[in-house]
Amino acid sequence: FATLPEYLFVQLKRTAYAGQPDRDETPVTFPVNGLTLECDKTGASSYDLVAFAVHSGGANGGHYKGYVKRGNVWFECNDSSISRSWDFDGQEGS
Repeated sequence: FATLPEYLFVQLKRTAYAGQPDRDETPVTFPVNGLTLECDKTGASSYDLVAFAVHSGGANGGHYKGYVKRGNVWFECNDSSISRSWDFDGQEGS
């Protein structure tokens, strides 16, 4: 980055197409609080996770759920319903 953004959005490519679609099931571990990136021009910035999406199904189709953090409580957004998901203690997620 030339400069670091105020908000950081990350998308992981989890599918490959070598003849037919294939989904990468490798677990991804990431810091939930305090992801620190550095830049020569602006120095370091720290980011906290506030939302993420999860896909279930295969490379040809499936379903997405969204998870959103309010305070220390996570909510699951699934089509037309929103429900309290879990209390989060700041550990790493995967």
